Order: sequence, then structure tokens, then C-alpha cells
Amino acid sequence: MAFGRVIIPVRYDIIVAGLGPGGAVAAHELGRAGLSVLALDKKSFPRYKPCGGGLSARIHKLLSPDFQSTVERTIKGIRFFYPGKGDFTLYAQEPIAYMVTREHFDHFLVQKAKCIGVEIRESESVLTIEEDPEGVKVTTTAAQYQAKVMIGADGAHSLAARVLNPNFSRRKVLALEEEVPQERAQPGPVSDEVLIDLGSVPGGYAWSFPKAARLSIGIAGFTGKRKSLLHQFSSFKARQCIGSSFSGKTLMGHPLPLFDPRHFKLASPRILLVGDAANLVDPFLGEGIYYAIRSSQIAADSVVKVLKQDPINCTFYQERIHQEIYPEFRAAEKLARLSYAFPQLWYEAMRKYPEVTRWFYEILQGLETYPGFLSRLKSEVGRLLKNLFFRGL
Repeated sequence: MAFGRVIIPVRYDIIVAGLGPGGAVAAHELGRAGLSVLALDKKSFPRYKPCGGGLSARIHKLLSPDFQSTVERTIKGIRFFYPGKGDFTLYAQEPIAYMVTREHFDHFLVQKAKCIGVEIRESESVLTIEEDPEGVKVTTTAAQYQAKVMIGADGAHSLAARVLNPNFSRRKVLALEEEVPQERAQPGPVSDEVLIDLGSVPGGYAWSFPKAARLSIGIAGFTGKRKSLLHQFSSFKARQCIGSSFSGKTLMGHPLPLFDPRHFKLASPRILLVGDAANLVDPFLGEGIYYAIRSSQIAADSVVKVLKQDPINCTFYQERIHQEIYPEFRAAEKLARLSYAFPQLWYEAMRKYPEVTRWFYEILQGLETYPGFLSRLKSEVGRLLKNLFFRGL
């Protein structure tokens, strides 16, 4: 044992590493099931987290209604922009997204877990994870813990993912994000719509998301080679009259661990990965919070069931993710290849055929799936999209 590190004799049912939305929801679900849960995070809450903070409206199917207390803007429309083509806005009758700041949203979820008896340890980094047939031993900067099972919700740089996939190079793309006071944007943003710029970065998009008192603006490329991202971000800000100079204080880069179709181990007998640690990020939109929460619910349900069995074996969790989430991501990746290879064509298709955009809104609302959306494109507007392409748009 390293000098100054304490061995905790208590053996928990579950250790959850990471208290973002996935980890906090997993801890809450497991605590509510009556299990002894230790949840660890390297940060102290509330803490700032670079993130657009957009929750697709289908999140209401996963969370209890009290999450609405953290919502700063309810979004019903998207303003689509393409350089040289202008913009158009399409609204839905019902919300398509909710805007939150991560310091408030994540803290809310952590407090919910704490209130039902989950043991929360903040400002404590995980250093090592050791799995054996009897359980998992976790060594942190403060102590050493033991548990029957561990959930790795430790994000894009997940140690748990490296333990399960020691020689795997994970698929990640870089996003740049900055939060600025709303008064720096001229004209000011509309409170119930977001801006999506389809022409600022090859293979991706730029965004402007309104919060209560600030804008979350960002840019990311999802396909192809990404070069000069900082310059492209500066150009996007200038076009939106936000300004092109950087203070050096609010601009942040962070990795998005996109879905990877290669074989990636999500579970061993005693360790499960959720959210960003499992590369469960939408390859079309870059949305991660919804899938972090949904995968954590699947993981929690799997753990509750497996702890009643002997021997303990959590590997069937991977099959559940493959069945429920992977088909969505495979279809989303096809959509990403199509739309980001021909962004102007995609822009014109949505502008001239509003039903395409409405179908997409139904995905955000939980009324449609990516595979269903692609089927509708193929069967109903494939010919129209082809006509647009051959007309040189």
C-alpha cells in the first residue's frame, strides 16, 4: 500500500467512477434498488464542464419531471445557416430540446443520488482498477476500496475503458466550445431557437445555444480530416457578429468519443462502461448526455439482476447496448456520411422540403428513430434529393 493511502475495509455492492449524468443516474438507480453504492469523482460539485448543454426533448422519457428545474431554455426551433445561402428557421409545435448548464444539471443529479443514501466522494481521482473473480479493487488518491461490481462512467479519458481495452485506440474528435455573454451577439439570440451552421467546418457543424444569461457556441467535425478548427471557429463567430478574438479564458477544447463500429469491449464479468467511457456519442449530432443516461439505466438494471446470480457476470450488458443503441448509431453514421459529404445539398433539402426537418425533429422528441428516418428518406424523398444534386446545388 502506498504511504498515506487508507484501505477501506467496507466492501460495497457497486463502485461508480465518474459523476457526470451517466454516473450520477447509475448511482441513483442502484441506490434506489437498495444496494450499497460508492460514487467517486475527481472534481468537486458544482463544477464547470465544457459542453453545449443541449438535451434532446426525448430525455423526459428517462428522467423524472423535476429535472425541469435545471432547464434554462426550452427549444422549439432551429435556425439553419449556410454561408452564401442565408438562413431559414423551422419550428415544431412541441419542444425539441432543453438547454442546461452542466454545472447546474450535473450537480442536481449528484444531489439526487446523495439524497437516497449513495456515498459520494468528491475531489478523489481513481488511480488503478483491478478486477479478479471475487470483485473489483479501486485505488484512488485517498484510499483503496472494494466492490462486487464497478461502473466506469469516467468520460472520454476513461481509465475503466483502458482497463477493458488496453490496446484499443478510441475514436475521438475535437470540439471547440466557448461561453459568452449574450450581449456579445448582435442581434441577440431568440430564446426558443438554436443556430446550426452547416458550412463552417468540413464534415461537421457549428452551433450557438442560448442559456439564461450566456451563449454556448462551438464547432466540431465528425467525418473526414479536420484542419484549422480554430480558424474556422473564429470565422463562425465573426459571421454571427460575436467577434473573432479569443480571451484565452473561456475557449476550451474537449474530445467527443464518437460511436466506433469496431469491436470495443463494454463489459467484463465485473466492470461495465457507460456514456462517453463506452464511446456512446451520436456520430451525427455529437449528442452524448441522452445516451449516457440511457446506458447508465441499462447498466444499473443489469447490475441489479446480476447480483442475484452466482457467479456474477455482467457481460450480457454489452449485448443489451448492441441491441438498443448500436442500431441507432449505425444509421446515424450513415446519415453523417451523407449530410457532411454534401452539406449544401443537405441544407437545400431541408429548406425546400420542410418535412425532412420535421422528421428529424421527431428523432429529438423520441417519436422517430434514425433507422426510421433513413427509411423515410429513401422511400419518400430520395428522388427529390437526387434531383437537387444533379441541378448542381
